[in-house]
Amino acid sequence: MSIFSRFKYLPGQILRKSRFSGSLKVVRLPILETIRVTARSFRNPLKILDYVFQDDQDLKYFDLPGFTPILFIRDPEMIRQITLETANGGDFDRDTLPTQRIGRVVGKNNLLYAQGELWQRHKSGIVRVLGTKAVQTYDVFHNLENTIKTALEPQLEELAEKVRTSMLNEHPMHLENDIKAVMLNLLVNVLFGANITQAEIRDKYLPAIENVIHYIMLDTVANPCRLPVFRLPALTRKHARLKRDRQIFEELVEKVIASRDESAGFWPMLIASGSDDAIKSNVRVFLAGALEATASYISWTLLNLGRDPDSQEKAYQEALACTDMTPEARGKAVYLQKVMLESLRLNNALYFLPRIALRDTSITTNQGTIHIPSGTHLVLATYHTSRSEKYWGKAATGFPATQFAPDRWNEANMKAFGRSTKDNLHFGFGHGPRVCIGKHFSEAEAFVCLTLFLKCFQFRSVDTYLEADSGVSTRPLNKVHLILTMRSFGVA
Repeated sequence: MSIFSRFKYLPGQILRKSRFSGSLKVVRLPILETIRVTARSFRNPLKILDYVFQDDQDLKYFDLPGFTPILFIRDPEMIRQITLETANGGDFDRDTLPTQRIGRVVGKNNLLYAQGELWQRHKSGIVRVLGTKAVQTYDVFHNLENTIKTALEPQLEELAEKVRTSMLNEHPMHLENDIKAVMLNLLVNVLFGANITQAEIRDKYLPAIENVIHYIMLDTVANPCRLPVFRLPALTRKHARLKRDRQIFEELVEKVIASRDESAGFWPMLIASGSDDAIKSNVRVFLAGALEATASYISWTLLNLGRDPDSQEKAYQEALACTDMTPEARGKAVYLQKVMLESLRLNNALYFLPRIALRDTSITTNQGTIHIPSGTHLVLATYHTSRSEKYWGKAATGFPATQFAPDRWNEANMKAFGRSTKDNLHFGFGHGPRVCIGKHFSEAEAFVCLTLFLKCFQFRSVDTYLEADSGVSTRPLNKVHLILTMRSFGVA
């Protein structure tokens, strides 16, 4: 907001006059209480959105005098329209304000932050690499399978030995680090074609990236003065470790970039236009962002199946029938795909989509119309949309909104409730022109990982209630704690 605009709108803000008009009701959030909740819950932003949408109202706004208002939206039809009108000359674009601290680590000359023509150039250079045709191939699926098998083999052998020497066939395990290590391995060695061992990824690079991501979330709120933390001399052990981990992260980026000269992985299909800085910036986004999102996706799916033995058995029977990991095999795994859709709906990694209004505009749904002024920050609350009883509950889909129910996606069930594919948007990868560019690769990763895991293990969740934590993405608050029973002593 310009200085002129700040003064222009200040009297109306002080008088609590809403800048939103139209037939739809927009509820103002109390300033002091919202600030208090934000200060208390900044480490888990989902708690802030829980507070915003604690009642049945879909449109809320926060208007602090002197600042641009923030509009919170839970209506799925409105979210769909806004995402479709994002970029490509639409009325909205991605708002970098909520994630500007991430830009201080990964850079801002990348697909995540760029807007307008610059964003279009970034997208054009990458979309051919990660589109459906590039990912849905035998080579990609087999590379994913072989990499996962190699990564899991030591853990499987260790667990199998425990089974052989123990009276018990059940073993509780925390799997979050294993999942993240495998996901990072797939990004580094399959997507980018680098040649880095699983031991290095697990013991060196993964802890460094996780520490840097943890810093990003803390820096977002706890560093209002924007101190150049990485440039300052190390003042504490934590600060020294952070600077060291940032260097390790950069070392991994350099190794990934080096694989480009060997035309490894997907590099031959990448139109790597732009400066080296821009290419490195995009690599950082993929290594940190894709790691978080895909690990979240697989973690939640395993936990949901671990609490639903009937669904797990159905998915296992499909996995058992999958003798060769191919795109066709994925197409035949109809129930497993419903499991994955339901996990994305219930626990989507992208728990909100930030947007900004580029001009004065109006949005009309079957509920009414809202006029949104230029410059408004929008928070599209996708996590809360997908868990709303109004839009996904028993009256709308036949099942409670917060229940894990893959049968919700049965074609006959959707038809019985008058729903179409448009109505069943889960926004797990976003939507519209700025949909997650790694969507197809992530879906292939998840299918191969889950199929192999189901073949190896029968499992149940230790926790009867799953609570979400949030940072860059959603994640299980109590980690991925499963009790495993070996189905076989090797990855079939």
